[in-house]
Amino acid sequence: MQVVTASFLALLAAYVFGYRTGTREAAGLLPLGAVLAGRMLAPRVFDLKLVPALAAVLAVYGLSLGYYDLKAPLPSPGKPLASFLLKKHLTYGLSTTWFSSNGVTLYGGDRVKVRDVRLTPSGRLIRERWNTKGSWYGPRAHDAAFAIVNPCVSGIPARLLAHYGTPAATYHVDGLTVLVWRHANLLASHAQTAHQAGAGPARRSPGHRDSAAYRMMCGS
Repeated sequence: MQVVTASFLALLAAYVFGYRTGTREAAGLLPLGAVLAGRMLAPRVFDLKLVPALAAVLAVYGLSLGYYDLKAPLPSPGKPLASFLLKKHLTYGLSTTWFSSNGVTLYGGDRVKVRDVRLTPSGRLIRERWNTKGSWYGPRAHDAAFAIVNPCVSGIPARLLAHYGTPAATYHVDGLTVLVWRHANLLASHAQTAHQAGAGPARRSPGHRDSAAYRMMCGS
């Protein structure tokens, strides 16, 4: 019992005070909390004769789980995007969302590599420290020619375009927006301010909110 309690408190403290990207980081609290609740509250549940009520609640949760388990899963947006990037000979790039970076690198069989970055207030794309390696971001070793924009943000960040210039091409693949700079390495520390020829305005796909990528990553 003491071990379970200590584990619960340690995980709770790590979630509250540590680095986290969402509530999923606290998933371990659920089974530990269930064990603690069962050990501490079981006698009172029997004394108050709440077993039938709790059994009914459990049955509802079970039916809900079965309902969602039988629904067709959303397709991964990383697979079609990896195929698209390979066809366009775009093999190294950056992404402001780890959903697409991990998926594309996996489905691309390591022939396409997409690395996690975050957008600074000045418009630079810099290394995301979580689950990354410094060697992935060396401008001498790698030439990052494209960036995948987080579909959950509204529009293309103006500061990104102000820092790197207008992209040479903008592609929309299953709700994800890919910005391509043909003659600029996005890993370089200096800004690429020259607008590139042949580029139109970088915009979102009109229907990106209806895509599987948006529903999977943004929760709606």
